[in-house]
Amino acid sequence: MGVDLEWEIGDEEAPPATEWTNPSLIMGREREEGFIPRPSPMFRPRPERRRWRAWILAALIFGAVALAALWLIQEQWRRQLEGELRSTLLLEAQALARGDREIFLGLQDPQDEKWRRAQSDLLDKARQADIPADQVGIIALGVEGDWAWAEVRAPRPAAGLFRQSAAAGAALIEQVQFYRRIDDRWKRVAPSPDFLAYWGEAAALEAPYLQVEFPERDRPQVEAWLAALGPYAQEVCLDLGCPAEMRLSIVLSPTLDLDESLQQIAPDAIRLSFPSPHASGIRQDHLHSEEPMLIALSFSLMAVAQSSGSTMAAYEFEGRGLPARVTLARAIFYHEFDRAVALLATPEFQAEWANFKDTLMNPLSQGEWLSLAQMDLAPSWRAPEGQAWTLVEYVAETYGREHIGELLRAAQSAPSLSEALRTGLAVQDVNAFERNWRSFVAARLGQARRDVPLRP
Repeated sequence: MGVDLEWEIGDEEAPPATEWTNPSLIMGREREEGFIPRPSPMFRPRPERRRWRAWILAALIFGAVALAALWLIQEQWRRQLEGELRSTLLLEAQALARGDREIFLGLQDPQDEKWRRAQSDLLDKARQADIPADQVGIIALGVEGDWAWAEVRAPRPAAGLFRQSAAAGAALIEQVQFYRRIDDRWKRVAPSPDFLAYWGEAAALEAPYLQVEFPERDRPQVEAWLAALGPYAQEVCLDLGCPAEMRLSIVLSPTLDLDESLQQIAPDAIRLSFPSPHASGIRQDHLHSEEPMLIALSFSLMAVAQSSGSTMAAYEFEGRGLPARVTLARAIFYHEFDRAVALLATPEFQAEWANFKDTLMNPLSQGEWLSLAQMDLAPSWRAPEGQAWTLVEYVAETYGREHIGELLRAAQSAPSLSEALRTGLAVQDVNAFERNWRSFVAARLGQARRDVPLRP
């Protein structure tokens, strides 16, 4: 019995594709009935998913090109804004140097009248200080959307720093200046905590008797201050007998709109506010940036020691509300803070200090002794207050702190300063006392003895 087999090749059971890749197998069979040659796999249509991959790759390339073009456009715009900002800085410096009020105030925030008044005062002081326009240097700058900042090194009127006299000339400082886009132009605006991208987050550091709050941008200055203020605060507090739990809180704020005052926030705690050194300006010459804080620290430690935990009225800083202690501020300002605070610890001196102007200053003002005006000293030392302070300091070092009160009491009733010296200090030769006092002043300030005019 024979077996008949029917062999059918359908799409489901096609022979291996590699079989049809050999041309010799195809040749001769094309004439067979029903034969349909199959194409080689290399000629088959691509699957649909490969097409999607091509589209995705093209889209990614297009997106990268678009992002690069957008970045180039933004970078070109940023450079254009930075160029305009540099031009504004230069124009502002030139207007300040020339005293050109129209241009200078035209570059200030038109909506902030308080800021414009402050800048107008700066312009008036710059006229007297002869500010050069070619010493302005840009340390760094940045554009943050519609506002920008620029750290500059530039001369500024010294009369605007630490309340010096108008004839103090110019001082080189480093400070930050802020600008906003107003009417498509850069206008300088007042420092503000709103510029967080520049200032950074709030921070705090502590040392014995001290706590400092500050924006992160001021951290290097604060660390330097604490290195100097920490040991000094401990020495002063030991001398004055400050309470162990006393804390002086120093707050550095990213603004210039402060009252610069000492405020008691607890029986043995004082809060002292200062502008950020970057906002107010850091002097680059012989006066260091920490000196204002040293002055305020001296006053605050003194106030805490005097209050002994009782309620203390707010003290104004640097002369406003402290008329009898202005001279002490100047003495502290000229690196005499340790001696000034030590003298304040003398009860006799504290009791008589309120009569200071009626005792020592007036005789010197009346010319009983030669003025120090012939000496090459700072204006505050040549003033009667400065001379009187140096006299008190000389008495403290030569005769002892306990004799200061005796001299002040004697000066209240004596007809002259010379008589007060004879009565209070048993001085026999007033002329020799004066010569020694003036030599003491010269030596303290590092001045050669031969430059001191002495009474024969």
